Amino acid sequence: MPTVTFNLKNAQAKVPTLILMVFCFGRKHITLSTGLKVHPKAWNQGPARFRTKRNEDDDDITSYNNRLESLEKSIPACYNDHLVKNGALYIDRLKNEFRSILRPEGTDSTKKDSLTFLQAAEMQIKTLDPKSWTTKHYITTKNVLVKYQKTLPKPLAFEDINMDFYNDFLKWCKNVPYKKTEKGEQLYYALNTIGSHIKEIKVFMNYANDKGWTTNTAYLHKNFKVLEETSESISLDIQKIYKIYDLDLTGDIRLDQVRDLFCIDCWTGLRYGDLHQVGPDKFIDDGKKIKLRTYKGNRNIVIPLHQMIKDIILKYDGKLPRVPSDQEINRCLKIIAEKAGLKEKFSKTTTRRGKRVSTSYYEWELVTVHTARRSFATNMVLAGLPRDVVMGLTDHSTERSFNKYIKMSREQNADRVADHPVFKGRSFLHAANE
Repeated sequence: MPTVTFNLKNAQAKVPTLILMVFCFGRKHITLSTGLKVHPKAWNQGPARFRTKRNEDDDDITSYNNRLESLEKSIPACYNDHLVKNGALYIDRLKNEFRSILRPEGTDSTKKDSLTFLQAAEMQIKTLDPKSWTTKHYITTKNVLVKYQKTLPKPLAFEDINMDFYNDFLKWCKNVPYKKTEKGEQLYYALNTIGSHIKEIKVFMNYANDKGWTTNTAYLHKNFKVLEETSESISLDIQKIYKIYDLDLTGDIRLDQVRDLFCIDCWTGLRYGDLHQVGPDKFIDDGKKIKLRTYKGNRNIVIPLHQMIKDIILKYDGKLPRVPSDQEINRCLKIIAEKAGLKEKFSKTTTRRGKRVSTSYYEWELVTVHTARRSFATNMVLAGLPRDVVMGLTDHSTERSFNKYIKMSREQNADRVADHPVFKGRSFLHAANE
């Protein structure tokens, strides 16, 4: 049976502290602020009520206690109405219904007329896993918006997120440098980076709409576009992966461990956030496959274990090294790739300030932990595996997103079809007519 109790937020406080409502149903509970405060010495925890003063009528205290008594009845009633109205339990929606009861008009700090856009974004971020890549992207966008907001006369409100905002924000991103290099060179956001911020802004607005904090849908306008251009990044063919694998790094344990983790990733295609899951407890079918549930897609995937992975696991007696931070692993990978002789020249072209800018790099400079995932996808397709099969291994849900991972040169593409019968001259005609 659902129950309502009241607890102090800080029972040891020396000043008035908030009174929290705790609604328990089954094995779950919802805790929300009542908006009321009381000094712990003036609180009777037994009946969960304000203490009344002897020989003195205190209208305020009586009013507060009446309010708590009313909540004990109205909160369960709201819960029952929610189930009848929706036919199922929707926690976020129920919380909002509780808030409308708990916080009278004018006291709710999450009302749409008092909550700013950035405050809502911050609230969404707090609901996420702080270690996930998604959270990092959201925080980056929020920090960019904080800088942009400083150029405005007032904080961003929900109704401000429209086409005027979109155009002004794009202009600001394109023309305001985000940092300076040690040589004093000003760096500007690339088009894909700006597009990523637009995407997260739309996510923040979707969250606010779902919460009922706003009804503004101007951000859904067809011209409120997520800008993007083809990303020029590298993948490593199997020969280069073996060059890295065969590298003698016995003199540097850190580089040795990062190299081994990277090679494992080259043959599993896992996202960086899932790499730490690799271990004996995930092996199935007598160690021939690995099965795990991906963090981002929240789906089970099964990947055959390449012999290279089996050899690495034996090297560590089944206990793989701890996966370092993405910054650390990327720093080490550039050292490793350079030692492996990956010195082919690449030219990357990006759009900055509306202009196409080309920069030359050595291959080793472009190797990151994400290179392993791209390499896996590309090498599997080059090996002749159907794309839908590879997508099942990489946990991609759409072919559009998967295709971004295939980094195939024109020479490699030509090699794939060079032996096709259509290139065999007249013999193809005879075969076709038979």
